[in-house]
Amino acid sequence: MACEYIIIVDDERETGELLVEALQIRGYEADHFDNPDMLLENTELKDLLADSALIITDRTMPPSQLRGENLADTLRRMGYAKPIILSSGELGFRTAEGDTLEERFSKETYTINGKTVPLFNGYLKKPVTLDTLWNTVAQHTQNP
Repeated sequence: MACEYIIIVDDERETGELLVEALQIRGYEADHFDNPDMLLENTELKDLLADSALIITDRTMPPSQLRGENLADTLRRMGYAKPIILSSGELGFRTAEGDTLEERFSKETYTINGKTVPLFNGYLKKPVTLDTLWNTVAQHTQNP
């Protein structure tokens, strides 16, 4: 079986590099991008997206950058239908509106190639354990 390719977007370089290493241990190929713009402005973006099995994005980025949900929205509007996983320490907590981020984001869907696709296919609550990372990725890829 071919190695599956995963894109990591996280403004914390150490976190991104650790995720890449952890995924490589399990036989995945992975690249880390320090911010959403690095990914979106990459001259090989079309190929990167075509080759990827899924994307894991952090939610909270510096104010000058897109948040994880904005990156996911941009990718969905570009027609990216593969899984996108949101990673955040804010998951599971009630917002000022009374819902959780997971509940809020689960309401957002897109129609891509005639199929309904959610904004996010899964969530990783930070700090992420290796088992949680591996299990979540395995649920959304062909690599057990």
